[in-house]
Amino acid sequence: MVARTEQLASPRILAGVPGSLEVLVYQDGALVDPEAAPAPACAVVNAHGETVASGTATIAGGGTGKLRFDLTAAQNARPALLTATWTFEVPTNEARTLTTRHESVGEHLFTVAQARATDNAVLASAVSYPDDALLRFRDLILDAFTDVCGPTFGTRYGRAILDGNGRDAIEIPGAAAVSAVRSVSERASGGTALTAYTAGELADVLVYPAGLLVRETMGTFASGRRNVVVEYEHGVTPIPLEIREAALRLLRDQIVPSNLPDRATSQSNEFGAFSLATAGMRGAWFGIPRVDAVLDRYRRRLPGIA
Repeated sequence: MVARTEQLASPRILAGVPGSLEVLVYQDGALVDPEAAPAPACAVVNAHGETVASGTATIAGGGTGKLRFDLTAAQNARPALLTATWTFEVPTNEARTLTTRHESVGEHLFTVAQARATDNAVLASAVSYPDDALLRFRDLILDAFTDVCGPTFGTRYGRAILDGNGRDAIEIPGAAAVSAVRSVSERASGGTALTAYTAGELADVLVYPAGLLVRETMGTFASGRRNVVVEYEHGVTPIPLEIREAALRLLRDQIVPSNLPDRATSQSNEFGAFSLATAGMRGAWFGIPRVDAVLDRYRRRLPGIA
């Protein structure tokens, strides 16, 4: 009998406020509640292995298979990539260890309340459109918008390991809409230990939105291979209203069943035959003209787009 896990709802939580990490535990394909004793535990680390929080995980019970671990606002203060390690016993008294990954972000594309209120509340029913489904589509839409536009929307955490070049400027490949550098660390060639920039050295680093970092007066980035580690924040913020509305429009289109076949490219009625806007055709990303037009406009004008 093997316990496995699935991420519950969205793996993204909002930074700056208390947050909850959740997983579902399955055994032989069925949801199963972990044993109360020994108490389930969870340990959370950030992108470079520092402990963020650890302690007892909460069992929701009732056969839901849900485990939850709560973070305080202080522990979840800034956008971050988090890895949670869960330890517990399943009903066969077998000890299990599971690992899940989560992201703390500065803003969400939309809230569940906004999703339910959109388009004359067509998504108001929590039975037809559960919270988990709305959150899953929100994550999918954010990833799709980021893929189209280049920069992501809302503040997110990034970490890059770069080759130092011995010059006063270095570039984070693929970065866009970089707003701040949180830390820079360097490793001497042949060594393993990283030395973090002091507060003064970090303040000397000028940040360009396209991911270019420049040391203004205090030296250069040390030469080497994968010897410069940069933690930074990036993303268009505040999220433009047009982008939020486009995301809600796409959510409704994606989650509400349609009478048209998925492969339909045209339709006929009493007024004649006409072509349908279709994702992937004639430069359309989603086949919704108002959504595609907004994305095209932001794709062309946002920093970091070639």
